[in-house]
Amino acid sequence: MMKVAQKYNVRLDAIKLSKVAKKSLPIWYHVGGTDNLKTLNNSPRAQCLRKNHKVRTIGDLLKIVRRENRPMMDPPHIKQNHCSCQYCREDSIEGCTAPHSCTQCAHKLLQRLHDIWKISVTPPQDNLTLTHRRRRQNERAQNEEDEDHTELIFNPSVTTRNIYLEGIRVFGETHDRSMGPAYRERSGVVLQEERTTIY
Repeated sequence: MMKVAQKYNVRLDAIKLSKVAKKSLPIWYHVGGTDNLKTLNNSPRAQCLRKNHKVRTIGDLLKIVRRENRPMMDPPHIKQNHCSCQYCREDSIEGCTAPHSCTQCAHKLLQRLHDIWKISVTPPQDNLTLTHRRRRQNERAQNEEDEDHTELIFNPSVTTRNIYLEGIRVFGETHDRSMGPAYRERSGVVLQEERTTIY
């Protein structure tokens, strides 16, 4: 199966991903990882993340990273491996010997993705995606539930929501493509957002 996939250039080739699709992708040997990410895959902390923390996807990594900034923890998280906060204690019970180092490794793993794959990179609102009402009309027209409305409205969105149904291409091009996110240019007069400080 792998030989056939290589022969016909089967590849994950989405130009713009939804946050849900980004979170569902496996982090280990990630298709959008930089070379620096590949060197971290077999580090001791990455092995601990896989074995003790059960990290499989980017979403799993985000849970580990976000818990460090919980303000209402009692006792609060201390940036040391011998922290006594709730999450670090749970990690120690699971077999982790350095919970804070694992959290730092999780940060590094997320930073070493190309922009198109990063959760923190969000596209500007382009107002070209269909509204929920128009999407429902399209669904009814496809299912032939509404005989009066059989026309489909074209959806110009390029956002991939289901990576496995919409993001895999066969006979893909073998040349390297940009790892930057695909955003539509704004038309007309575009004003740069300015910061305003209020005293």
